[in-house]
Amino acid sequence: MIKHLSFKDGAVRAEVVTTMDKWSDAIGPEKIIDKVSQELVVENPESRMEGLKWIEKNKDSIPEADTSSMVKPLVMCLTDKSKDLRDQTESLCCEIMPITGFSEFMQVVTKDFKPALQQTLKPILERIKSKSAAGGGAVSSVPKSSDKKKEV
Repeated sequence: MIKHLSFKDGAVRAEVVTTMDKWSDAIGPEKIIDKVSQELVVENPESRMEGLKWIEKNKDSIPEADTSSMVKPLVMCLTDKSKDLRDQTESLCCEIMPITGFSEFMQVVTKDFKPALQQTLKPILERIKSKSAAGGGAVSSVPKSSDKKKEV
């Protein structure tokens, strides 16, 4: 069902979001966040934007989600062509970086991206780190030990 967020038809995407809200009520938003975040790797602007908006709407449940697995999809979204999508991703990264730690984001960048893209992403992550720290959330360079992969 979540894969249908990539449909061009806004009515279909709206129905998927409604279904995700109902699933969230039934099993908890953190489990839906885990699934939605994995769909962010698909290079589809509709799917990414709807997924990011849904996660942002349910951001209070982010600490219970598997935030470690969200890092790579979010970094990939930071490379998207759409400025709106990149801005939405930055906002979400400000919520997640204090939980996972800055170093986890940097590990993904240095391990999974070519040097030219690394040079683009590093200043963006530094800016997100500064915003996160300024917003009251201390950004650790070491991930919290309570951040363990949860079964869905």
